[in-house]
Amino acid sequence: QESLLTARSRGQVVAAMKVADMKSACLDESSEEKTELTRSSSDGDEEAPAACHACGSQLDPGAKFCPACGEKRRQASPLANTKAMGCCCGCCLVTTIIAVVIAVCLVVSLNAFIKFGVDSVGSTLMGVPVSMDSVDFSLMQGRVSITELDVASPEGYSEDLFKLGRFVFDVSPLSLLSGWLSNFAKPIELEEVTLKNIGVWIEMQTLPTPGSNAQIVVSHMNDEVAQVAKIAPSLTTPLPTLSPGDTLKVGMAKIKADRVELSNISAAVTVQPFAPVSFTLPRVLIEDVGKKNDGVHLYEFIEILVRALLMSVIKAAPTNIQSNLAKGFGEDLWRDLDFTSMDLDLGNGLEKMGEFSGWVSAQAAMMPLRMATKGAEVTAKAVQAGTDMNTEALKIGSELTGMGVNAQAKAANAGVKASAKAAEEMAKLSTGFTNGLTTALTR
Repeated sequence: QESLLTARSRGQVVAAMKVADMKSACLDESSEEKTELTRSSSDGDEEAPAACHACGSQLDPGAKFCPACGEKRRQASPLANTKAMGCCCGCCLVTTIIAVVIAVCLVVSLNAFIKFGVDSVGSTLMGVPVSMDSVDFSLMQGRVSITELDVASPEGYSEDLFKLGRFVFDVSPLSLLSGWLSNFAKPIELEEVTLKNIGVWIEMQTLPTPGSNAQIVVSHMNDEVAQVAKIAPSLTTPLPTLSPGDTLKVGMAKIKADRVELSNISAAVTVQPFAPVSFTLPRVLIEDVGKKNDGVHLYEFIEILVRALLMSVIKAAPTNIQSNLAKGFGEDLWRDLDFTSMDLDLGNGLEKMGEFSGWVSAQAAMMPLRMATKGAEVTAKAVQAGTDMNTEALKIGSELTGMGVNAQAKAANAGVKASAKAAEEMAKLSTGFTNGLTTALTR
C-alpha cells in the first residue's frame, strides 16, 4: 500500500510538473493570443465552468490544460461562433425590417393624418368645405408639401375665401416618431412652415342684411372653439383612426412650430355695390407657435393661420375700406393664442402687428365718421356739380338768347331789305308798263 501511495504521489508530482511546464509554455504564447483570452474572459457572457474530458476535474474559465491530469482542454466547436455570427446578422436583418416597416407606417399615417386633418378638422372648424390637390411627405428630407389648398366661401358668395398655392413645412423625424408612438399626445415639431401664393377674396354685402363671407367663417370658428373648450378637458388623444367620428380627437393632436411665414398675399375686397379693391401684402411672420404650453392643438394651429391672415389683410387694406373690414368682422378676430410674436410687411420691411384688439375697435368706431365724411364729400361734390351745371346752363341759355336776338335782328333786316327790293321792282314794273302804254297810244 505504501509503495502504491508512493507511486501515486510520484505520479501526481510528475503530473503537476507537466502542468507547470505546460503553463510556462502557455505564458510564452503571443501577446495577441493573450489579449484575445483576456477579452473573452472579461466579456459579459463569460464561459461557464467546464469539466476535463479525460479525468472529469473542473476546469477554470480560460484554462487551457487540466490541473489534475495535464490534458489539453478541448476548444469550443467553431459552429458555436458561426451560430453566434448568424444570430447577429439575423438581429441586424430583423432590426432593418422593423425600421423599414416603421418608416412606411409613418409616411402612410402622416399623409392620411394631414389629409384628414385639413379636410375634416379644417372644414369643421370654419364651417365651409376645405380641400387640397395633393400632399407629399419625404421622410428622408423630413418635408411635407401640400399643393392647391382651397377654403370655400359660405353659400351665397361666388369666390373662395382663401386659395393657397403651396403649403410646405419641415418636420422633425424624431418628434414625428415620438408623437406617433404616443398617439399624438406629444407635439410634432415643425421646424419651419411656409405658405406661398395666397389669394384672399372678401365680399361684403349690404343688402338684404349686412355681412361678409369672412364674418360668417370667423363667427363659426369662434363658436366651434367655445364648444371645444367645454369638452376638451375630458378628451385624450388616441392614435387617429381617420374616420369622421374622430374629427375632434384628431383636432386635439399637438403641434409646435419655430417659424410660420405667409408670403405673396393678394387680397381683393368688394363692398357692394362698388367695384373690387385689390392690394398685396408681401409677408407675414409668426414665431414660436406652441412654445408656452408645449404645443398647440391642430385646430388651434389652423385657427392661428386663419386669424393671422385676416388680421394682416385688414392692416394692409387701403384707408377707404379699412373701417368697413374692421366693423364687418375685425372685432371678432383677436384671441389670445400660443405664439410669441406676429410681424407683417406693409412694403417697408417687417413691423410688429401690435395690439390688434384696441386698434381694430378704434378703426370700427371711426367707420360712421368716415362714412359721414365720405358722404359730406359726395354731397359737396354733388352741390358743386349742380352749381357748375346751373352756371353752364345759364351760360348756354344766355348764349342761346343772344343767338335768338341776333337771329331776329337779322331776320328783320332781311325782311326790310326784301320789302325795299320788292317795292323797287314793283316801281320798275310800273314805270315800264306806263311808258309802254304811252308809247302805244302815241303811235
